[in-house]
Amino acid sequence: MLAAILAGVTAYVFWCQLGTMEQANRDSREASKLENRAWIAPITSKIHTEMGQSGIIFNVPFTNSGKTPALHVSAWIGAVGDFKDIGFGEPSRGHADELLGLDQVGNTSTVPFPSDVIQKIQSGATLYVFGTIWYDDIFGGKHWTQFCFYPGRDMKSFGPCGKHNGTDDNPK
Repeated sequence: MLAAILAGVTAYVFWCQLGTMEQANRDSREASKLENRAWIAPITSKIHTEMGQSGIIFNVPFTNSGKTPALHVSAWIGAVGDFKDIGFGEPSRGHADELLGLDQVGNTSTVPFPSDVIQKIQSGATLYVFGTIWYDDIFGGKHWTQFCFYPGRDMKSFGPCGKHNGTDDNPK
């Protein structure tokens, strides 16, 4: 009788320890995915303008600073003149097959803006340039990174907007 009670207590303790170990194993796998996944973000120090035939283009390079490749990368960029319209008209994720390896650089650019838009910015008007980069990690997770900035009057300096700068893990 005592042996049966001890066997039951032992089985219960073992069952509780097994549950704790299984949870620790799940937590460890999730932490490993987070640590080893792809992470894409704009290279803010490299945002620049280029003069094209039809006007000026805002060019936003981005990089994968994670430890694994980013799969199915796609990006969209747009611009508005009113702060409240940031994010308006942005499409949902489209089809993409671009691969962005470790420390590789991708790029997204606006359509050309005619010289009258540039003259308005240089006279003090604000243009908000914003966009989203979508990508998958090798573990099957779907991610996005959003960015928003406005050019200074010199068209060479850029400031961050008060919104639309975040990731799926830290939306803002």
